[in-house]
Parts: sequence; structure tokens; C-alpha cells
Amino acid sequence: MFDIVGIGCSCYDFLGISSVSPNIDGKIRLDRAVSDGGGMVATALVAASRLGASVAYLGPIPGDNIGGLIKKSFDIEGVDIQYCKFDPNAKSHISMVMVDTRTGGRTIYSSGSREEYFMPEDLQNDVIQNARFLLIDGTYRAATIKACNIAKEFGLTIVLDADDRLANDPDVYDLMGLVDIIIPSNRFITRLTNETVAEKAIAKLKESISSSIVLTLGGNGCIISDGNSFFRIPAFKVDVLDTTGAGDVFHGAILVGLMHEWDLIQSAKFASAVAALSCTKLGGRSGIPTFGETIDFLTDHGVKNE
Repeated sequence: MFDIVGIGCSCYDFLGISSVSPNIDGKIRLDRAVSDGGGMVATALVAASRLGASVAYLGPIPGDNIGGLIKKSFDIEGVDIQYCKFDPNAKSHISMVMVDTRTGGRTIYSSGSREEYFMPEDLQNDVIQNARFLLIDGTYRAATIKACNIAKEFGLTIVLDADDRLANDPDVYDLMGLVDIIIPSNRFITRLTNETVAEKAIAKLKESISSSIVLTLGGNGCIISDGNSFFRIPAFKVDVLDTTGAGDVFHGAILVGLMHEWDLIQSAKFASAVAALSCTKLGGRSGIPTFGETIDFLTDHGVKNE
């Protein structure tokens, strides 16, 4: 039914861009301001949809005003939400993002979500059974574990977006044990392993898990380990305006590569191109390219994806 199903974080972002750093009790004028849907799994699904995949989001859609904007952002991007829980009592997850024009880096203030907004009984099994890939980020943990168990029973490839907030989770190794591919951030793997050298951190993590690892390093690209070897992919050079959502976009794009039955290295090169292009515009989603635009970009950089 769907190529990719995702369960995890969905929020709404309010972004401001400025070359001036804020001070306590100060006031600055923004150069630009935008708002759009956000969240790790949610933005990954939007990226995958824009790249041609059929996708569905599993999670709560709050009944407040922001929830209406979240729903609209999914509808516009072709993300199926018929299996969500529409909850009039839930409060939307909101992020306030300050983007520095000098570096493209950003500071995020996030309200978070609550576990009880989406529980195992809210999960409809058939949407997972008929998919090819399941993307998770650890949000709504009990429902996520149930989704993973269903996915394993029906042979889906399970991918975990592991950001730094998971590093202090006492159950993180149990969660990683359920998945086929882990895509950790550098901060996650450094905090979890206490290793600052990327290859050493990956090797240490591989002592405890059997999953393939794609370590994302931001502007330094990514490293893939599908066993005992390492393959480093440099980041593509673009004029960076805003890095918001680039990692989330990478996760959605790498699944699209796997959907096309490319290997993990080829899929990661494709995802790196998509993530780079997404950084050229303000906001986590406005810069996400189409499949054709990405292939053209790769061709211009001497990379063939067939």
C-alpha cells in the first residue's frame, strides 16, 4: 500500500533569520520569517513524498489551531494521514528556530510532545503490514515498539533516526536492537560511546548491535558501516542558507534510494545531494528538491545514480 510508513515526531516550525545574535531582554529585527511543518519523521516523510515515494504518517494530529496547520502541511505534500489519531485534547508540538545568516546554523527551542498522545492501541496494524519500510525516531515509544514488532513479522526494513536526545535513554540499546539501519547524528554517537573519533565510535557501537550504521556528520558528510569496513561520503558544497531539517531530509531520501534498490552507499550519496539542496532555502522543507532535480544535481557533480 505504501513504500514508507513513519511513526515519530511531527511539529510546526516558526523560523526567523538574522545576522544578529539575540541577547537576554533584547530585541532584534528579523531579516526574514517563515513557518512550516517540521519534526524528524514528519519532514523525512515529506522529503520522501516529494521524491516520488508513497508515504503515510502515524501519530497524533492535535485538534488545536497549530494541529490544523500540521494537517494542512501533510495534505499539501501528499503524506497520507488517514491512520493518524485526531485528538481534540492533544497539544501541538511547536519549535521556534533562530537561523544565523553568517553560518546557516540554527538554535531550536522546542515544546516537545507527550507519550500518551499516541499509544499502541491507536496503531492500525494493516498500514504497516503492507509497507516496505518503517521509519522511527523513538517518539511515542510503546506504539513504536509495537510497530517495529509488526514490521519485523512482515519483513519490512526498519530505520532509526537517532538524534542526541536518545543518547541518555536507558532503553536505547533495546530500541536499536529492533532496527536494520541506524542513522545516528554525530552528537548521539559521541555521547553514547564517549568516543570523539567517528570511526572509533562506530566500531564501539557495532560491538553491541548488528544493524548497519550511517553516521551523519553535517557539513562533513557521512560514514557508512555495513560490517567492519567504513565508507566516507563527503558533503556536497552548496550556498547554505539554513540547515534546519537537513538531517531529517537525509533520512527520507536514503529510504527513497533503498526503495529504488540501490545499495546503502549509492542511497547515501543520493540522500547527501537531497540534504545539501534543502539547505539552500529557509525552512526545513521549502528547499527539498524533486527526484529529477536531485539526479540533475548529481550528474552535474559527476555522480551517476541508475
